[in-house]
Amino acid sequence: MLFTIKMKAKEKIHRKYLYYSMLSFVNIGAFLFQLLICMIPFALHFAIPKTANFTLTLTSASLILPFLFLSTKWLRETAFVVTQNKAAGNHIEKRELFAASVRVFTADIVNLLRKMIWLLVYLCPAVLCFCVQIILLQTGNLYSYPFVVLTGTEILLIVMGLVFYSCSTPICGYMRYCAAVDGDTPLKEILTNGVKISERYLRKILQYHYSMLPWKILSFVPFAGFYSLPYLLVSRQNLFASLTDQNQLEANRIKIYNGKNTPTRIVAEN
Repeated sequence: MLFTIKMKAKEKIHRKYLYYSMLSFVNIGAFLFQLLICMIPFALHFAIPKTANFTLTLTSASLILPFLFLSTKWLRETAFVVTQNKAAGNHIEKRELFAASVRVFTADIVNLLRKMIWLLVYLCPAVLCFCVQIILLQTGNLYSYPFVVLTGTEILLIVMGLVFYSCSTPICGYMRYCAAVDGDTPLKEILTNGVKISERYLRKILQYHYSMLPWKILSFVPFAGFYSLPYLLVSRQNLFASLTDQNQLEANRIKIYNGKNTPTRIVAEN
């Protein structure tokens, strides 16, 4: 399956590297611009002297920056929606663009909360071990051997937590893709079905995610991103589209099977 997805991606971007590179760079440029907006408060803190005007400037910035952040966030989601629909070969109307951007923005917020909960859950054992170490240190009962054991345990728990976290976060990508491409399904249903489908095909998503790590690293190399970024964009879109088609095919099989066995169930119930 993954081999077919990658081969189709290579065929699709063949001799169209400039077009798909521009799509990828638009999305990345929107993200960098949003990051620049987030760094403005720190720049103001070091650039402006701490005088009476400093407080006024920070007050004005606190009112303007949230608006700028939300505006750049919407621009980023708009760029993502356009990118995914262009890569999928879909045409999106201008009146549908705003609604799709709002759907992706909402999906991003839900994914952010989910990632924060996952991070707290996976790192909670390491935090508890660290608290035990601090308590023993304060009471004077922490000696060299227990210190080494607790420190090693903390490192092991942190590594295991990060591994589990990295295996959970790829689930969020599919929901974001569905919110950008699927304009007919309600957002609540997209988020619910996205979790179910991602968990069902988690092994395939993780296989793809880790098999593309060399390409992701290569995208940071100058001029290499001209090929690697379009390849990542189209192959990811192909993966999510194939997962959607496969899930729909299995759902149709279940409906056909249930339909054939409907009389049998009615007789059994009677």
